[in-house]
Amino acid sequence: MLPYTNQPSPMQQVQQIQQRQQQKQQSFASYFNLLNLVENLAEVTENGSRDLHSDALVNELTAQFDKCQQFLNTIASNINIKSVTVEGQKKKLEETEQIMNQRRDMMMKYQNYVEKQNSSSNSIVHTHSTSN
Repeated sequence: MLPYTNQPSPMQQVQQIQQRQQQKQQSFASYFNLLNLVENLAEVTENGSRDLHSDALVNELTAQFDKCQQFLNTIASNINIKSVTVEGQKKKLEETEQIMNQRRDMMMKYQNYVEKQNSSSNSIVHTHSTSN
């Protein structure tokens, strides 16, 4: 019997990951609010006049793009870290599989040895008992 654990099922884990990703995407879009800034800047530039308002929009948009870049750089570094972690776990798994296969081979050899010893013991006993 397996001990009780609070671990979610694999399906629940996938659903939780998807929910977190959706929340991050929504918060990312609302936090940076780039679409509204770009639309406002487009309206100003359609009029063809450059003023303090258009300069402020350009500055705000530039600042938001800088924040986006920092955020994306953080994501990229996290992905690299996770990639290294996954590669390490993959290597450990391969090593464990190799050890398991070696143990399986040893067990098969031992089983064959025991069976051979039993059969030779039985034949000796059988030969000895028939000769009497």
